[in-house]
Amino acid sequence: MGFIKLHRDIKDWEWYGDPYMVAFWIHLLITANCTEKDWMGEIICRGQMVTSLASLSAVTGLSVKQVRTALDRLALKGYIVTNGTSRWTKITICNYDSYCVDDDSKGQTKSKQVETTKENNNASISEAVERIYALYPSRTNRPEGNIATLKTAKKDKAKIHRMLSSGEYTEDALTYAIKRYLSESKPEYLKVFQTFLNQVPDYSDQPSIFETQTEEEREWPNGIKPQKV
Repeated sequence: MGFIKLHRDIKDWEWYGDPYMVAFWIHLLITANCTEKDWMGEIICRGQMVTSLASLSAVTGLSVKQVRTALDRLALKGYIVTNGTSRWTKITICNYDSYCVDDDSKGQTKSKQVETTKENNNASISEAVERIYALYPSRTNRPEGNIATLKTAKKDKAKIHRMLSSGEYTEDALTYAIKRYLSESKPEYLKVFQTFLNQVPDYSDQPSIFETQTEEEREWPNGIKPQKV
């Protein structure tokens, strides 16, 4: 069935101060056809409805005179078009699509929001991957632009991304494990990064030298800033 859009601009509507007009207009919006229908040999299109002054009076609580006045006002300003007989009235809401949102549109909007959230999450994870990757010193003397170096870096980053996106590790947990491992290991005995990522040490039950270090020592184990090459 969908739902209607009620813009904040309605507070500037010339009849906003008339609660009967506001209620009547909203009633027309929510009762107009969302899809085309057949009625007594007539095709009632989307945005149209067939009713009568008496019926509108009974549903809205307005008198027949008030209903007629409301319809005349709306028709005069181009909000609706009315035609019919002495027994019924067909009301067409002008620019109906600007007021009505289908369920499909709602679904598309929700899907777009989920997509945007997913993109934002991926961007956030990608940034975390770069921060984590930068922590671990390289064990190769190959130049940074070397094809083998780039392939290794791509493989390492892909592994980190999987670890974070799967929820296996948070950025803080992985950062802690890397920094502590570096602080408690001699540079010449460091594992290559991919091996470390495949076997991240579990420090949960072990006392930590890392916890007693200064911020500078914690940042650069052994007092030496690791170089990425």
